Amino acid sequence: MKTKTYCLILKKTGHLFYFGAILAVFSIFIACGDEDDDPKLEGDKYSINDIKGNWTATQAIFSSIEVPNKGTLDIIDEGGSLTLAIQDNGRFKLTIMLPGEADQVFIGQLGFDEEWLAVSYDVDPGEYDYLFFELNDIKTILTIIGDGGYDFDDDGIEDLASMHLVLTRD
Repeated sequence: MKTKTYCLILKKTGHLFYFGAILAVFSIFIACGDEDDDPKLEGDKYSINDIKGNWTATQAIFSSIEVPNKGTLDIIDEGGSLTLAIQDNGRFKLTIMLPGEADQVFIGQLGFDEEWLAVSYDVDPGEYDYLFFELNDIKTILTIIGDGGYDFDDDGIEDLASMHLVLTRD
């Protein structure tokens, strides 16, 4: 009787061991799988090297989505400016300057997800916005289109806006 009990315990323990081993291997695959989802410094067609440098907007238009009565803000038309500095490692600094207002500065990380420009802001690391972008053949004009944010009603909270930027390389 003791032999049967010992064999039964060994059998159950063996199954637990195999179940635990399978679970451990499965956990490794899940943990490693997320790394490939992060944006890269190279996309399908372009890399960070293609867009690194300093850019100045010739057109910077934000159109309100959440606050319809605020309409559209054309930063250049209002006498302001928008600059974008992109480093070799994808780090960026976007600065919006409007007369009579404090500069708005956004810092974060750029990357590519296939043909999309992926943007992660330092205030929300690991979260990405995906924007359409286009670079002319001689790599001197960068167009960025997508959803962004702008505080249209000056309440300290960014309102959802569509964004259309045309930038030239300095």
